[in-house]
Amino acid sequence: NDTSGVWDHMYSNSDKTAPEPSDPWQNADSALAAYLASDTASSAAHLSLLHAEVSELGVDVLDGVAGTLDAGASLPAKLDDISESSDIPREMLSEVVDANGLDPIAVQEDLPPIPEFDAGDWDVDAVDADEAVEMYAGAEPRHLDDNDPSGNSGHSALSGARRRSRGRKNSRMMRKIRSRQRQVGYAHLSIVPSSPQMQQVEMSDAWPKDIEDIVTSWKTQVQNHLIEAMASSDLINYIPMQQSHVLLQEWTSSKARNGIDVAIVTQCSLDRLASLEAQLRSWPGNSAVAVYVSSTESKSDAIVAIQSMVSRGNFNCAVVLVEGAPFDDEPYPINYLRNVALLESQRQHLRFHPTLEQSAALLVDVDFRPSINLYDLTHCTDASDAILNQNKVVVIPAFECSEGVDCPETLPELHELVRDGRADGFHLAHFPQGHGPTNFEEFWLVSQSLETSQDCAQAWQKSYSVEYERCFEPYVIMKSANVPLYDERFTGYGLNKVSHLAQVSSLNRGQFSVLPGCFVSAPSHEKSDSWKKRYGKAEDTSFSKLLLKGLYLDFTRRLETGQPAPISAHTSGKQQELE
Repeated sequence: NDTSGVWDHMYSNSDKTAPEPSDPWQNADSALAAYLASDTASSAAHLSLLHAEVSELGVDVLDGVAGTLDAGASLPAKLDDISESSDIPREMLSEVVDANGLDPIAVQEDLPPIPEFDAGDWDVDAVDADEAVEMYAGAEPRHLDDNDPSGNSGHSALSGARRRSRGRKNSRMMRKIRSRQRQVGYAHLSIVPSSPQMQQVEMSDAWPKDIEDIVTSWKTQVQNHLIEAMASSDLINYIPMQQSHVLLQEWTSSKARNGIDVAIVTQCSLDRLASLEAQLRSWPGNSAVAVYVSSTESKSDAIVAIQSMVSRGNFNCAVVLVEGAPFDDEPYPINYLRNVALLESQRQHLRFHPTLEQSAALLVDVDFRPSINLYDLTHCTDASDAILNQNKVVVIPAFECSEGVDCPETLPELHELVRDGRADGFHLAHFPQGHGPTNFEEFWLVSQSLETSQDCAQAWQKSYSVEYERCFEPYVIMKSANVPLYDERFTGYGLNKVSHLAQVSSLNRGQFSVLPGCFVSAPSHEKSDSWKKRYGKAEDTSFSKLLLKGLYLDFTRRLETGQPAPISAHTSGKQQELE
C-alpha cells in the first residue's frame, strides 16, 4: 500500500522528519515512537492511520493489536461525536478530558466523585433559553415528508442514529478482524506517556457507567456559560437600521361597526405579495402592512407591484414600504416591521376617530387566511364588549394544511380536512408548545355545539379560557392601545413572536380567551431562508443559535424586571407622534 500520506501526516504532527523505512516492522515501531514522543492526544483519525500501517504486518499481527488501537480510539471517537452533535468546540472537550485525567482502565478507581450538578437561578434561565431555541427549530412549516435537523431526507428522529453510525465508521474494520473478548487500553486514553502501561481490561470496563451523565453535566455547564456570556455582550442589542420608509397606501375609511374596528396587522417580504393578496381577499375590513424590500431588489418595481395588488383587490389597506439597509445578508427585521404595521394601523384609525378606544388589532402572519365568518364574529356587540371593555386577549385557533390543499373557508370544510388528515392544528406535530395550549379538542367540542357559525352571541358566550404556557404563540385579537411593541432585536427566524406573546401574557396575567366557530389557516410552504440561516447546515448556524439563546435569556430577564422591549429610534419617534 502507498503509505507516504500516512507518514507525512504522522510526522507533521510530531515535528519529526524521517524517510520511510523499508522494513514494515520499523514502520510500525517508528509510528508508535513518533506518537509516544509527541504531546498530541490521539484522535480516531490518527489511530486509523496507525492501524493502516500495522495492517501491513499481517492479519495475525493486526489481530494482536487491534484491540489496543480500538480502545485507544474510543474516547476521541466519542468526543468527535459529541462535538459534531453539539455547539461545543472539539478542543474545549479535549481540554476538559485532559484536566480530569480520564483513564479507561483506572477510571472507576481513580476518578474523583462527580458532585451533583446544582444549577443556580441563572443556569435555570440559561437552560430555558437553550431549550426554547433548540425546540423552536421544529416550528417552521414542513411538508409531510420530514427532514432531519440538518436538512437531509428522512425522519428527524433518526438523525442522531445516523450521526453516531458515521462516528463509528472508521473503527468498523478493526472490529471485523478482532476476535478476542478482552481488550487492551492505553493509559489516559491518548498515546502521550513515554512508556505507556498496558493491561488487560474487560470491554465493559472501558467506559465508566456514568460517563454520559458526566459529559452531559460538562456540556450543560459550558453551554450555560456561553449563553450567559452572549446575554451580557453588546451583540444581542443590535437593531438593523432601515434605509427608507414610504407610505404607499392609506385607508379610505374607518367605520366602527357595533363600536369596534378590527384591522389586520401584518408584514411580509416582496416575494410574499401573493400570500398578502390571498389574506386580504378573505378579510373585508381594514388592514395595515409593512412590506420589506431588500437592498438587492428594485424599489420602483416593488412600488408598482404593491399598488397594482391593492388596486386589483380594492383593499382598504395601509401599506408602508420599508427599504432595507445596503448591506449583504442583512437579517429580515421581522419585529421592526410588525411595529411599523402596528403603529401605522393606529395612525390610520386616528385619522377618522378621536381616540383608539374603538380600535382593535388582529395580529397575524401573512400566510394565514381568516375563515369567512371571522370578520362578522369580531364586529358584533359581544366582540366589542369582550375585546374593548373587558380587555380580553382573544385567540383565533390556527391550522395548517398539507401540501397541495387549498385553505378552507368554513368550519365544515376545515373539519373534513382535519378528519382526512389533510389539515391539523398549527405546528402540533413539530412544535406543540406554540399552539397546543389553544386546546383544539375543546375547540372542536364547543364549535360543533354552535347552532350556526354566524351566531355571534352564542360563539362569544361559549368562548373558553386558556392559560399561558411557555412558548405559546397564538394569533390574537386585542385592543390596539394595549398591544405592547415588539422587541426589535429579534430578527430573522426564531422566537420573535414567542417573545411578544410573553409580553402580552405578562400584561394580561396569563389569561387568554379562545373564540370557537372561526379560525385562520395557512397553506404548506417551503422552509424560509430565515429558518435555514438559523437552523440549517451552514457553518455559522451554531453562532447564530447561540446569539438567539443569549438574546432570549436577556429578553426574559428584562420581562421579569418590567423593562420595556428595546426598539429603534424610528419606532420610538413614531410612537411619540401618536401620543
